[in-house]
Amino acid sequence: MTALLQKAIERVRALPAAEQDRVAKLMLDATETADETDGKEATQQKPFWERAVDLMKDVPEEELDRLPTDGATEHDHYIYGTPKRYS
Repeated sequence: MTALLQKAIERVRALPAAEQDRVAKLMLDATETADETDGKEATQQKPFWERAVDLMKDVPEEELDRLPTDGATEHDHYIYGTPKRYS
């Protein structure tokens, strides 16, 4: 058992019974998730840019053509409705 785990167990033991159960459930849920992925999640996770490409692959070209060409420089305008900085 690691020192960190030992410290965590000591803190949990000091909690009231209901809080101990809550923490135990969190731990069990976390370890079940780890068991399900079996360590594969970290090695199979794609970089965000590859995930973005995967998400965009089914978007029709005509929809992409409708996107603003100044979306990066005027993102505040498109997200928050502020006046455009460059017209």
